[in-house]
Amino acid sequence: MKLSIRKANKKDSKFLLNLRNDSDAINNSLTTRAVSESDHNAWYDKKLKDKNSKIFIFENNSKDKIGFTRFDLNRSITSANISIAIKKEFRGKKYSKKMINQGIKEISKIQPVVFLATVKKNNEASLKTFISCGFGIEMIDKNIIKLSNKQMIIDAIEKVRSRNNINWMNLLRLAFKISPKEAGDIMGNINSDDSEISKLLSLLTKK
Repeated sequence: MKLSIRKANKKDSKFLLNLRNDSDAINNSLTTRAVSESDHNAWYDKKLKDKNSKIFIFENNSKDKIGFTRFDLNRSITSANISIAIKKEFRGKKYSKKMINQGIKEISKIQPVVFLATVKKNNEASLKTFISCGFGIEMIDKNIIKLSNKQMIIDAIEKVRSRNNINWMNLLRLAFKISPKEAGDIMGNINSDDSEISKLLSLLTKK
């Protein structure tokens, strides 16, 4: 089933509170206690005003609210912590993977970041979902597992390197056009140094 995504607004406050105080959500939360409505409202109002906090609501074709994802970006906007929750009757329908991926796609419109997630060791379902979304385990600490997804950064590097390869080839063409002998000598030195580096790298990888 296709899910629609939109930014959360004030009218979603009660929905998010009910999700947060669901018994399963409490068990899987790092702070295993219910949240009062007044505390939630104060927190939610602050989050809506925070430009580095992005909350997305997901709905099905019938406009039923399925759940939400929240991305808390750090000040330098280099990483984003992910939180996700799904309404009880919609769990087990493989919505979580779609929600995480769609949320990541929205954040990618801002700039490339490293995505971070923290789950409890006994929350196998969440762990499998994050891994299926390209996350890898960074650290296991007591009863929690910390994960990260750096695919967006890798994709960004690939794009920049592709552009730079074009720049490099254009420079090579220009050099051989203006001064072919000198350009040939320099490229010969580069090739010799590359061969030396290759030999050194083989020592590093030798078993």
